[in-house]
Amino acid sequence: MEKKFPWLRFWCREGSTRQASFSDYFSLPYGYQRGDQTDVAPFESLQRQPCLILLGEPGMGKTSAVFQAVEDARGGRSEEEGSLARTIVALKLGSYGSEDRLLRDLFESEAFRIWENGQGEMHLFLDALDECLLGRGHVSQLLGDELERRLPLRCEQLHRLFLRISCRTAIWPRSLEERLKALWEHREEDPRVGVYELAPLRQEDVAQAAEMSGLDARRFVEEVARRQVEPLAAKPITLRLLLNLFLSDGSLPETEAEIYRRGCLLLCQESNDLHRRGRGAIALGAEERLVVAARIAAVTAFSNRESVWMDVEDGRLTEADVPLRLLAGGVETAILENGMRASVEVTEQAVEETITSTGLFSSLGPHRMGWAHRTYAEFLAAHHLALHGTPASQASQLMAHPLDPEKKLVPQLHETAARFAGLQTPASREFFEVVLNREPLVLLQSDIAAATPEHRLALAHSLLRACDSGLLSYLPLTRLHTLRCEPLEEMLRAWITNGARSEDARDAAIDISLACRLSGLSEECLSVALDKQLPMRLRRTAIAAISQLGSPDDKAHLRPLAEAEDEDEEIKGAALECLWPGVLTAEELFGRLAPGRKEIIGGTYKYFLSSNLAPHLEVADLPVALAWVGERGRRGDLEFGASELADEIVRLAWEHLDDEGVMLSLAQLVWQGSAQKTEYIARLGFCRCGSVRVVG
Repeated sequence: MEKKFPWLRFWCREGSTRQASFSDYFSLPYGYQRGDQTDVAPFESLQRQPCLILLGEPGMGKTSAVFQAVEDARGGRSEEEGSLARTIVALKLGSYGSEDRLLRDLFESEAFRIWENGQGEMHLFLDALDECLLGRGHVSQLLGDELERRLPLRCEQLHRLFLRISCRTAIWPRSLEERLKALWEHREEDPRVGVYELAPLRQEDVAQAAEMSGLDARRFVEEVARRQVEPLAAKPITLRLLLNLFLSDGSLPETEAEIYRRGCLLLCQESNDLHRRGRGAIALGAEERLVVAARIAAVTAFSNRESVWMDVEDGRLTEADVPLRLLAGGVETAILENGMRASVEVTEQAVEETITSTGLFSSLGPHRMGWAHRTYAEFLAAHHLALHGTPASQASQLMAHPLDPEKKLVPQLHETAARFAGLQTPASREFFEVVLNREPLVLLQSDIAAATPEHRLALAHSLLRACDSGLLSYLPLTRLHTLRCEPLEEMLRAWITNGARSEDARDAAIDISLACRLSGLSEECLSVALDKQLPMRLRRTAIAAISQLGSPDDKAHLRPLAEAEDEDEEIKGAALECLWPGVLTAEELFGRLAPGRKEIIGGTYKYFLSSNLAPHLEVADLPVALAWVGERGRRGDLEFGASELADEIVRLAWEHLDDEGVMLSLAQLVWQGSAQKTEYIARLGFCRCGSVRVVG
């Protein structure tokens, strides 16, 4: 049984600066405390948001995180619910190839009818939209249509529905997102549709997993750093492969493809006789099982099937199943450990042994076996093409949609295509060139870090051209670091500084420079940030890049932006995030905190005030901060962000009453003007007689 690690996983709001750092290990914001209202949160902090779109890269652990959220929902109950019944419905969309069955199991189920006619809440979890056999576009259209038909605007049930949909980041259908926002966000309230991406593991999570696996955690983490495979260690699925390989060999491979090949080979050595049905084992070796598994992967991937049916073919067979007998026949060629080739006769017994006696597969119910993780199937399907020397033209035909005049790849096969393109065989390199001109975004998911600098540069250029022409409006931030190569900086400089390029293209070029840590482009980013004629989004991205890559002198040039008033307070907020702490003193900072616009609830400036300013305050800064609170008047008159900041300043001051300057400043705040200032103290539960005497 696969070891379960007690990690606390975090979700990051899409578009946040924290999400932009998803290149290796995840790190929490400075001073983060569980329960803080920030762009980063465990699922428990998101549970009361009505609609959640939960995204993540392949292998990041979305399904495990969603499963844990389902269990938490079954066991927890909010204060708002009281004693009302809570209905939990959880469906794995990857098992649905029939529209009728999906509608029947979801909207026509007994659980849905009970909720629809009752008063309690329903928590609806739809996992793996990207794996749905109906097709991503079809199922998203179906869900949107049915939700709009059954839950019209302002209907009573909408207030009792908590919808959670998970999907891979790169292929999440934005059209469905817009329909969900239109459904929920018809009132002027806080955003009710949240889009979050599952953050990578932290270094401490990796060390914990290594220790629980019986390894020297420090040595394992050091070996991961030496091999520069932190992005792979930060994903649960590839971390498990790394742990297995390190346990077995005491070292780690250098490429993602080799990690998957050797990791899957190790899983082929596992044995579980409990699944045998008495036909007699034929004792295949690990390399032989691997080529049989690769055939199974190719069949399930290219026929759009999720599982293998292991019993008599009768009415229990579904559209998601491939019968075991159809996988048998013919011969596969295995490359043994000594380099010799061995012919493997693919009988039904060989198929059954491979499925039931390796760690590549897991049970999906009685007589039904599926892949333990989808990425195993995607890698092995690509591996099967490489083993058979499949030409690029045939691979393209196999993975393209037959009815698409542009011959675009089937979305469910994007990962398989990416893995085949990254295998570095003559056919896969030719396939890379074909996909590069049609759908470059697919190649961003490949093992591009192992490709030549010329290939990485070509992919970066193709992605930017797609953004410039309008074919792409954004690039997923989590894989951009793999494009790093020596010629990249000069190419990006030309894109960032070229005013004739589109906003999307220049924005993407800055994102790539940030992900690849190209500090030599700070001057170009600074020029964009200071140009008031450019769009706000582009300037904000440039400021974020300067915050991560710029020198203190570069950042200091942003001081005027921290004083300027922009319509949405976004530029001011981004500039303050960059300047504090490190550039501005506390006196300079609080001198720039003019009252914000009350009609703006969220945004970078309000978020900076409410969450990112106070954690960096030193004790010596508190008198200045308390003076600012006093100058702002009654707490009830403060706008969102400023009121939260004022509360936190007073709380910090209360914790440091041993400092004479802090004590006197707090006393002055309480006594100046009138007793109305004691509302800050009372709000924190401090207004007890003894406490007031201390302050006074």
